[in-house]
Amino acid sequence: MTKAPVQAALGIDATDINKPVLTKSGEDFDTLLGKFLGDLGSGHVNRRAKGAETFKAYGRELGKIAVSGKGQFVSGLLTMIPLNLHAPLVSIGAWVLLESLSALAGRGVGTDFPSFFSVNRRSNCRLPTGKGAKAVTKALEQVATSGGVTKHAGTAVRFNGDQLANDMATLKELILKRL
Repeated sequence: MTKAPVQAALGIDATDINKPVLTKSGEDFDTLLGKFLGDLGSGHVNRRAKGAETFKAYGRELGKIAVSGKGQFVSGLLTMIPLNLHAPLVSIGAWVLLESLSALAGRGVGTDFPSFFSVNRRSNCRLPTGKGAKAVTKALEQVATSGGVTKHAGTAVRFNGDQLANDMATLKELILKRL
């Protein structure tokens, strides 16, 4: 099943899977990604349940959205969602964010984002590697595990919003550097 229409709508050129490129501005990407995450959360889009053709049609629908160039949708979406009520949705969003950031930074196929953001790589990005490095590694692992399980399993989901908030606060500097 192809992801090409949705990738194109978001502005992701993954011709070289090892070096995906954004073809739209960061602001437009943020706006469209926010729409996509919202549609995932509401059940409007689900490529497994509705099939490849429906997913392709959704990509074409997403591609027709006029973007303002201001990228306000994602930040507004994330601050408007009550974390403890919607921890599973936000957990998947956090996972997608880190998956995307690592892919855009050159993560190869078969490497998970906690491994990609190793202490060595964080050092190369001038991120702290001493005190606190273990906390960053653990937060990456927790977001990867909980986001992946929540995304793929109907019953084993992350409901602890406070832990997710703590993980994301721990990862803030890494996320900002990668953005």
